Amino acid sequence: MKFISSLRARSIAFVLLAVIPAFGVILFTDQKYHDSIGAQVQKNALGSVRVITTEQRRIFGNAHQLLITLSRLPQIREHSAASCQKLLAGLLEPLYVDLGIVDPKGNFVCSARGAANFSRPTQMDADVRHVTETRDFSVGSIRKNEATGKTFMTLLFPVTNPSGSLQSIAFVDLDYSWIVRVTAKHYLPPDASFALFDEHGTVALKYFENPE
Repeated sequence: MKFISSLRARSIAFVLLAVIPAFGVILFTDQKYHDSIGAQVQKNALGSVRVITTEQRRIFGNAHQLLITLSRLPQIREHSAASCQKLLAGLLEPLYVDLGIVDPKGNFVCSARGAANFSRPTQMDADVRHVTETRDFSVGSIRKNEATGKTFMTLLFPVTNPSGSLQSIAFVDLDYSWIVRVTAKHYLPPDASFALFDEHGTVALKYFENPE
C-alpha cells in the first residue's frame, strides 16, 4: 500500500511537472498577446488623433488665409454694410458659423448673417482687445452657443488702412461641432469616440460614432 501510494504521488508529481510549464507558456503567450493588442490599439488611436489634428490645422490655415484676403478687399475696407454683407454671405460654408467685421471696440459693422443674427459673446471682447494691441492674427477660446448647441471658435485678423492704423477687425466663427463630426467620421474607426479639450483641460466637445 505504501508502495502504491508512493507511486501515485510520484505520478501526480510527474503530471504536474509536465503541465505547469505548459500553463506558464499559455499565460505568458496570453499576456504577450494582450500587450500586443493594447499597443496596436494605442498606436491606431494616436494615428487617428494625429490625422484629425492635421486636418484641423489645415482648416485653421484656410480660415487664416480667408481673413487675410478679406482684410484687403474694398468692400470690407469701405465699411459699406450692404456690399460687405453680400460679399460675406457668398463665402459662407458649413464649417463657418459666421463671417463678419467689427470695429476696434468690438461693435458690429457687418456680417454674413446680418445684424439681426449677430451675437457677440462677452469672451470676444478679450479677443478683440488682443488684436487691437498686437495688430496680429488671434485665435479665440472655444465657446458653445447654447441656443444652437454648436461649439465654435473665433479667429480674428486686423484690417488696417494704408498708414497702418487699425480700421476694423475681420472675424470668422469656425463651427467646431461640424469640423469634429466630419473629421472624426472619416478618420476614426467604427464605434470610436472623440473628445476635444480646451486649454484649461475642460471637455469642450464630445463625438460618438454611434450615440444610440
